[in-house]
Amino acid sequence: MRSQKIPTAQARTFSDSKEALGYCDEVRFPVVIKADGLALGKGVVIAPDVATAKSTIEAMMNEARFGDAGRRIVIEEFLRGSECSFTRSSTARIIVCSNRRRDHKRAFDGDKGPNTGGMGAFSPATIGTRSCSHNSKRKLCSRCCAVCRKRNRLSRSVVSWIDDCE
Repeated sequence: MRSQKIPTAQARTFSDSKEALGYCDEVRFPVVIKADGLALGKGVVIAPDVATAKSTIEAMMNEARFGDAGRRIVIEEFLRGSECSFTRSSTARIIVCSNRRRDHKRAFDGDKGPNTGGMGAFSPATIGTRSCSHNSKRKLCSRCCAVCRKRNRLSRSVVSWIDDCE
């Protein structure tokens, strides 16, 4: 994504728990730790500190909390802001994007508690201004689709972004 000038969080993928644990000593917290496989929407932890990050890595990679889904993990920079998603489909010439939507992920008020795995979502999202969110979505769609055109591929995907237009 970076090579295509699509803004994204700094991230690294790990298949070795020792490497992942060592990486925790290099990053700024909080970080997002994601199981790289299908984890029924439960494979994401926002780790506020080193201890939480290391115990999460142990649980995912060494204790198989998510089975095969946690054999590979992604440790990602935590981005502050309101997250929106949309679905886009494209051909070589046509881009179709859905309305922006919000997927609430934390269990308790005040953005506290464990990840709920998409327990509730609504559309259209009510954050930011309509024009700002539209511009963000248009830029992301056009950049993603340009890559697909270069590679001669059709594309269907869910794109999430942090909207700073509040």
